[in-house]
Amino acid sequence: MTADEATPDALSARLMAQYREHLPTAVASLEEGLELYRRAPGEGAAVVRRLAHQLAGSGGSYGFPEITARAREAEHAPEPGLRRATERLIALLRDLASPLP
Repeated sequence: MTADEATPDALSARLMAQYREHLPTAVASLEEGLELYRRAPGEGAAVVRRLAHQLAGSGGSYGFPEITARAREAEHAPEPGLRRATERLIALLRDLASPLP
């Protein structure tokens, strides 16, 4: 690792890039949770809320406060709004996982 690669900004950028690489997996897990929610609402809601809770914690830690905010919305959404809040979270994760221009 060069001196430039060891700067706090470079380390932060590398961690953010690694986190972004994980986002498609998070999207797939949330989509599976929503499918379970359709078939078994109680169990599916628990899965979706747990995933959202994890994303709420990790998003801000890795420099993505917008993930934290959207994940908290899904985590705490009342039952009628859980699907929509989770779909909004998924849309954000997809946008952030897209390759940078």
